[in-house]
Amino acid sequence: MSPALDVISAVAEVLSWLGGAIALLGAIVLIVLTLSQGPWHPARAVIESGDSGPVLRWFGRDGVGEARVRPEDRGRVIGKREVDVFVRPDVHDRFRWVRRGAAWRPVAVATVSAAGLWLACTIASLVIMAVGP
Repeated sequence: MSPALDVISAVAEVLSWLGGAIALLGAIVLIVLTLSQGPWHPARAVIESGDSGPVLRWFGRDGVGEARVRPEDRGRVIGKREVDVFVRPDVHDRFRWVRRGAAWRPVAVATVSAAGLWLACTIASLVIMAVGP
């Protein structure tokens, strides 16, 4: 095998191990994040006027929930009668606009990217082994 293929093979091998390790670590972090946040179920909330701003009310699986809209989120409810939110079971005073927390998406993107690196470098290593003498 030529020296150039040896170098490419070594780099691909190191990157495949690195990508695999990061992807595995990312998958573990995603599982921990998902389990620590608990379940959030979709709900349709009605917007009503309150003394200190808009109030959301929804019917969940376990009763009626009610929560005030934070001042920074009031722009999302202006001019609407109903909105889609995510609520926790057995909690009647909290809601989210999205199902997962803010940290979940960047960790998922990094994990998928690392898995792609692992796959590409593993395939490159196999091709180099097959091409070599």
